[in-house]
Amino acid sequence: MNYKTGAYDTDSQRLSGPTFTTDQFRELELVGTVLQYKDSVRDYWERIGIGGSISARAFVTPDGVFIGACDKNFYCLDKNGKEKWRFQTNGVIMESADVSETMVYFGSADQNVYALDVKTGKEIWRFKTNGIVPQKPVVHGGRVYIGSTDKNLYCLDAHTGKKIWGFHVKEGSILEPLIVNNRIHFCAKDNTYYCCTLDGNLVWRFLTNGSICGGPAFYHNGKLYIGCWDQNVYCLNETTGERIWAYKANAPTMIPVVWNNRVYAGCWDKTIYCLDAETGKRIWAHHITDFPSYQVVLQKGLCIFGTADNKICGIDAETGTERWTVKTNGMNAQLMGIDGTIYAGCWDCKLYCIDAATGNVNWVFHTSMSTPSPIEPPTETVTSTVEHIIPIEDTQEEQSRYKEQFSAEGSGSSVYKSSSQYIKKHRYGGGEE
Repeated sequence: MNYKTGAYDTDSQRLSGPTFTTDQFRELELVGTVLQYKDSVRDYWERIGIGGSISARAFVTPDGVFIGACDKNFYCLDKNGKEKWRFQTNGVIMESADVSETMVYFGSADQNVYALDVKTGKEIWRFKTNGIVPQKPVVHGGRVYIGSTDKNLYCLDAHTGKKIWGFHVKEGSILEPLIVNNRIHFCAKDNTYYCCTLDGNLVWRFLTNGSICGGPAFYHNGKLYIGCWDQNVYCLNETTGERIWAYKANAPTMIPVVWNNRVYAGCWDKTIYCLDAETGKRIWAHHITDFPSYQVVLQKGLCIFGTADNKICGIDAETGTERWTVKTNGMNAQLMGIDGTIYAGCWDCKLYCIDAATGNVNWVFHTSMSTPSPIEPPTETVTSTVEHIIPIEDTQEEQSRYKEQFSAEGSGSSVYKSSSQYIKKHRYGGGEE
């Protein structure tokens, strides 16, 4: 596989039929399927099926812990993980909510934006878009800002759900917006970062060489920090959109976080990077066992993240030294940290509440379904050979390349497990031989 292009390298074929359940999202299954959607006219969010998996971040307020799941339910839990209420939609819920004093807002794959009473879960209003709504809304100044796969960013009245304005892009769904200094920032699949007024008028835009990863930029001290499929972490001037610096990694970079004048970002080269926030110079790099979650969280002096091999890890934010690890039964795509506590929605159909300092699990909440959600590959034509860089630790060579044929019928494929040891892994059946 070529991380620079996201493309497969040889013969084309149409993938159809087999699906992946989220508990199979390991190593090449994860990166291969997601990269197929990089050049697809559709997003992988559109192909997530019904199941108990949680891909959303939790949202925590004094009223409770709010979390949506792929079982189509939106849950409100108390601080001990006990269910207070749930609201069922007609589609999977893939991202976090936002909360005002009286209402909680979120989107669903049934193409609706919902507003519920924060205390009871009773529906107040819904707004219908022309695509699924896989991203988190932002509530600001009596308005709700949210993107849809219909290529629009919507501004809605927070009390009534009435549309105020829409901003249209040429391609792809609009990711979670960020509001800074009375401007709204967002990105789409068209490799563009946008800055608009709160009335939807364009102020500036910044072009990258790949899709911007995951969600909003992180704002700190007049600067915006973004991760990208073009393998860069970017630092931009918030006022003008001019690039201040870019750090080049070896694979797509995830959403950065700034703490103590340092930038922390996970990367698909299986590394957590710590950079100087002013210069972009690397301070340290911590190598991990698999692909990281979309965004790290900083709590209790630790940088905390999930991995594709079913772990939640805490490392020292100053040095990058590992402090603790929690093992789960599925990938933890998104974490939320507040008041020394980590909330990790997991593809094993559970929400974990973890003490950030020690890694001790406080409680676990199970969604209504125990079967993980399936994800279908895109139906567009893609090529079938991937190229992967494998470090060979017991030789003098730094890297070794191999090419791997994938069959749409689910035949076996060779993948590495660790060091220079190889196993035969069935692509869809998950067996080894």
